[in-house]
Amino acid sequence: MIIDNSLKISFNKTGLIWRVLVYHVLCIVFLCGLALACCFPLVNYMIDSGFMTEVESFISNNLFNFRIDQILISVQELFDGFLALISTDVSQVLYFVLFIAIFVILGSILFGLAEIPLYECVYGYMGSLAKLNFLGYFVSDFGRSLKFRLCKLITTVPLDFCIIAIFFLMLKLFTLGGIVSLVAPFLIILAMIILITVRQSLFAQWGANVVVNNMKIWQALKENFKGFKRTFKSIFASTLLTTVIGFAINYGISALTCGVGLLITVPATIIYVVILYSVIHFEYNGLRYYVDKDKIISPRKIEERERIKDVKNII
Repeated sequence: MIIDNSLKISFNKTGLIWRVLVYHVLCIVFLCGLALACCFPLVNYMIDSGFMTEVESFISNNLFNFRIDQILISVQELFDGFLALISTDVSQVLYFVLFIAIFVILGSILFGLAEIPLYECVYGYMGSLAKLNFLGYFVSDFGRSLKFRLCKLITTVPLDFCIIAIFFLMLKLFTLGGIVSLVAPFLIILAMIILITVRQSLFAQWGANVVVNNMKIWQALKENFKGFKRTFKSIFASTLLTTVIGFAINYGISALTCGVGLLITVPATIIYVVILYSVIHFEYNGLRYYVDKDKIISPRKIEERERIKDVKNII
């Protein structure tokens, strides 16, 4: 039911994809320009050492590659080559740290600023079929969005770094040879799907609490954890299914379109996740919501309360 309703709402909010796409493209252009300006010596060093040629080969060899094992092996080789490159010139480490700070920390903040406006647009639709302006809410909610993103940065980025570290450590499975190398792609993908699902599920209702219940940032997080035990299984199941399908669609479209299709599928996936968590929030808090103009969902909590009220009125 939750998945079905989320998909139906998503099809009615496809216009958000283009707004998120434009915003993400602007963010990527800004981050690339800033990284190039701040880390130009590192870029120059990679060009002179021939590492950029390896990057070009990696991209050209994996554009239409559906073999996950080959892609993962290529990622490991590229990563090992980059570490070897950095280790030969310690002076480049500072630029590498700056590069990571720009793309991981600043990038996380910039991309995350769209989250609260997205929740506002989805909430407006689900609550009253209102067509709210994404740009308008981006401007008016900028202060709250920035606070929310900074709080999320503190709580989620350490988890993200752990997941990334586990990913690169698991790539070493390919060096063990034998049966381990054969099952390595399955183990790596399985581990990443589970870890990402757990990470997403832990904070699933945080954004909805901020927007729908108009809570302060940390109060919303506290409320998110209050119903953790009661809702985690359902949230985990919905998020797991979304992660698996999302990975399959994004990977397949990327391989078929040389990565161009990701311009559509990535924003669509982000919007669907926001809609999914909004639906979960409405369902578990007993709030009526619109799926479309002809269908209103009344969660079980509302129906039970109304039956009790009717009985009291009869008595």
